[in-house]
Amino acid sequence: FGKMLSEGKEVTIVKKQSGIWRDGTSKDQLKLKLEFEVELRMKELEKGKGKNKSTFGSVLCYSEDGLLNVSVSIPEESEHQDVFDNWESYKDSILTVRANNIMVSNDLAKKPHSLFLPVKIEFRKDKTEANTYPEIQEALKAAIADYKRRFHLL
Repeated sequence: FGKMLSEGKEVTIVKKQSGIWRDGTSKDQLKLKLEFEVELRMKELEKGKGKNKSTFGSVLCYSEDGLLNVSVSIPEESEHQDVFDNWESYKDSILTVRANNIMVSNDLAKKPHSLFLPVKIEFRKDKTEANTYPEIQEALKAAIADYKRRFHLL
C-alpha cells in the first residue's frame, strides 16, 4: 500500500491467501483507500439533469488561488434543495470536501487541477478562506504520510 501511495495510486486490496473469490464484499479482503479533506470555495451551480433538472446537478468549487476546481454533488435532498433555494447565502462560502487524490493538469491554461472522487463533507460557515493549491498538495502529502505511519509502511 505504501508503494502504491508513493506511485500516486489511492487503493490497494489486501486479500487473505486462503480466501475464495466472490462477487461483492468479503470478510477475506480489506480495501485500503487514501482519503484527505480540503476546504474549497463554492462558486457556481452547474446545470442539473434527470431528477435534478429543475434545480442543479453539482456545485463548482475552487481552491482559493483558482488553480484547482471540481464539481461536487450535494446528494442529500434537503441540503440540495436548501442550496438551490438559498444560493446567494451559499455562494462564495466554504465547503469541506473529501477526495482520494489530486488530478494534476498538464496544461493549466486549458484545464485546472481537480480532485478524484470528491465528496461533500460539510458546509463551513465559520471559515472565510479556502485552501490554496499548494495547501491541497500538502494535505495530500500529509494524508499519505499518516497512512504510512498508521499502517507501518515507512
